[in-house]
Amino acid sequence: MKIEIKDLGKRFDQWVFQHLNYSFLGEKSYVITGASGSGKSTLLFLLAGLDLPTAGEIWIETTSQKEGFFLHSLKDKQRALFRRYQVGMVFQNHFLLSALNNWENILLPAKIRGVEITPVLKNKALDLAKSLGVADTLKRYPYEVSGGQQQRLSILRAILLSPEFLFCDEPTGALGKDQAEEVMKLLLSLHKSYASTLVCVTHNERVLSLFDYHFPF
Repeated sequence: MKIEIKDLGKRFDQWVFQHLNYSFLGEKSYVITGASGSGKSTLLFLLAGLDLPTAGEIWIETTSQKEGFFLHSLKDKQRALFRRYQVGMVFQNHFLLSALNNWENILLPAKIRGVEITPVLKNKALDLAKSLGVADTLKRYPYEVSGGQQQRLSILRAILLSPEFLFCDEPTGALGKDQAEEVMKLLLSLHKSYASTLVCVTHNERVLSLFDYHFPF
């Protein structure tokens, strides 16, 4: 697994960034830091195929496609399939659906992908819920649990199908310092357990030493 960016740039009304070159290697953890407005989240969205670069290249190698492909050259449907099958996303806002209870929320990506909800998958979800301390919230709804629990549930949802790439945009930004550090440690532990490549944007400098690589923006 690998993501390689070459001379990458993104422009809206003006350039957000230009000439970025970097490699994200399989099963490693990367933390991206920088000032507000520097383009950290924009870069993450490009890596996940949620947006397209203005300049440069994004080269992807996965376990199923070791020959690699240019992510930015894929059609919209192909990029959507990449996100569906190879990517897990965690945002600062948990984006849990209020009409679904927490158990239904964490299984939603599996249903979208067409994965059968087998007893094995259910047991995996329950084990993850226990390790994240949210097993007692699964029959409740997102608005009935705390912010920290909501974020743990969003991490569970993102990691359940063992994505090759796990992208996190300020995943603990809405949490207190101690709670943020605890959640980040859990996130890093899960990435190692499921051999995902983790790329995380954060302002929390207390957690930088926990990652394999630091990418200052």
